[in-house]
Amino acid sequence: MEKEIIKTFSIFLRSGKVEAGPPLSTILGNFGINTVKFVKEYNEFTKELPDYFLLVVIINVYNDKSYNFFYKNLVFLYYYDYYLLIKIF
Repeated sequence: MEKEIIKTFSIFLRSGKVEAGPPLSTILGNFGINTVKFVKEYNEFTKELPDYFLLVVIINVYNDKSYNFFYKNLVFLYYYDYYLLIKIF
């Protein structure tokens, strides 16, 4: 049986600082995703990035309750502030 995407949604999350509490647990729980597992995977995935980066995370939920995620891009404002900070010092 082939996996079929039943829902795709995007949320804004900080890199490496996600916690398994509301509102994230409410959103993921509605689709049957284990929030604790997602938080561990996401924090491990983004551990190399500075913790003040705000990422647009795209989550695909499949019909067998599995999921995958990726981040789309860095939010420009935080990236630009980081650039200015480096340039100043």
